[in-house]
Amino acid sequence: MLIPSTDQEFHGWQEAHSQGYVVNTYQNPSPKYMVLHKADCRHLRPWEGHTYTRGDYSKVCSEDVQELTKWSDGLGGSLSRCRSCQP
Repeated sequence: MLIPSTDQEFHGWQEAHSQGYVVNTYQNPSPKYMVLHKADCRHLRPWEGHTYTRGDYSKVCSEDVQELTKWSDGLGGSLSRCRSCQP
C-alpha cells in the first residue's frame, strides 16, 4: 500500500500499477469520504493545473482491493465505489 506525498509519485504509481486501485479521501483520511477507483479511472488522469495529493484530498494506492478495504475498515469507514470506473 502506498500513500503518495506528491502528484509525481502518485502518477508514477498509476503507470506502474494500471490494474491497481486508488482510494480518494480527505487529506486527513476520514470514514466520511472514501471513494474506490480503478488506477486507470478517468477521474484520476493527470490534468494540467490539478493536484491529486495536496490540498483537500489524498490518495491511498494498492494492487489489492482487500488491503484497501481493510485499511478503510480500520478507520471505521467503508469504501464507496466510483460510478464511472466501477471497481
